[in-house]
Amino acid sequence: MCHDAFMNYYKGFIVSLLLIILAGGVYLYEKNKQENQPIITTLTAQTAGAEIAGWKTYRNETYGFTLQYPQTWERLLKIASEPVQFSDGSQGEALLFTYDGDFLFSISIYTRSQWVLRLKVDYPNPVHLTENSSFVFAYTATQNGVYRVPDSILKDVDAVIATLKLQ
Repeated sequence: MCHDAFMNYYKGFIVSLLLIILAGGVYLYEKNKQENQPIITTLTAQTAGAEIAGWKTYRNETYGFTLQYPQTWERLLKIASEPVQFSDGSQGEALLFTYDGDFLFSISIYTRSQWVLRLKVDYPNPVHLTENSSFVFAYTATQNGVYRVPDSILKDVDAVIATLKLQ
């Protein structure tokens, strides 16, 4: 009799333990699935499309957009175009914004077909900014050099990105 009670207790314990392990596995699976979903966000800010007094304007005639940045960035800000190889093998372009030699952010310019392919990639996607009939503009922040870029510069990055306007 004691043996039967022990076996029932043991079976109940094993079933409970298996349910806990199963629930934990489901939780971890769902959490990992959410973290790996493509991030498709449209950046918005109060400054979107507005002129900001005292800021300089960067104009890109090739892709037809403007972007404003604080005058205090002017001495150390560098904007360079870099070719990009996309997952479908096609070529594109990214504008790299560096501050005092440290990579601050980039704006990638995609064709619509490149953008669709980019959204199918398993790792986080750049933030969708805007698009016109030919191109999709997306923003990527960097992890490199963040610790050397002053907070006074980093705090303005979102406002800078929000000033992007198509011409």
